[in-house]
Amino acid sequence: MAKNICRYRKEKGLTQEELARKLGVTFQAVSKWETAQTLPDITLLPGLSQLLDISIDKLLGYVSYDKQITIYETS
Repeated sequence: MAKNICRYRKEKGLTQEELARKLGVTFQAVSKWETAQTLPDITLLPGLSQLLDISIDKLLGYVSYDKQITIYETS
């Protein structure tokens, strides 16, 4: 999760200070998240994912494979 926060924050062009201000936390908190010293409070995840424009699953590191599959029925 730490790498994801850092990666997607940078992709959005946000500094740690800007992200912290928008979430109502200190930049030190964001720094600790990105260095895996602490985790963000669960109540911050919806806002964090919205600010970074990614799903909570993606933020947490879950990979979804949006691969189309075909299901055949047999008689």
